[in-house]
Amino acid sequence: MAQNKTTILPEDDRTEARHLYQLELEKELAQFVVLGNSDESERIVNDADRLAGDPEDPRRVVWAKNPEFIVDIIESQSISANLEPVDTETPDKAYTVGPSSTIRFVIRHDDPEPNNLKIFEAYIYAERDED
Repeated sequence: MAQNKTTILPEDDRTEARHLYQLELEKELAQFVVLGNSDESERIVNDADRLAGDPEDPRRVVWAKNPEFIVDIIESQSISANLEPVDTETPDKAYTVGPSSTIRFVIRHDDPEPNNLKIFEAYIYAERDED
């Protein structure tokens, strides 16, 4: 499936993956970040990309196939007061980041595969960008 609004971080270049992730965070958009390189991850990316809307809509997807490259960045990001930190050891399936680069919604590793409604909800939390 075509991914028009997805940035795929390099799997084999830690420095480039980190640099690209930081650039994405600087864009001040609602970002849906998918962690891992499984068939489920790919389905989540495809659904999140499709739900990101038209090219001018302020939603994007970042796919970290090798999340170990950006663990320290994730752990240093602010997180909404009502959330537990993103689990970077298991890791969690996905999370959204608001324009302020604060993590706003997390889809945990033991949650069922998110349907369109759950993905849309995650985008809404990111767009609100408030606690």
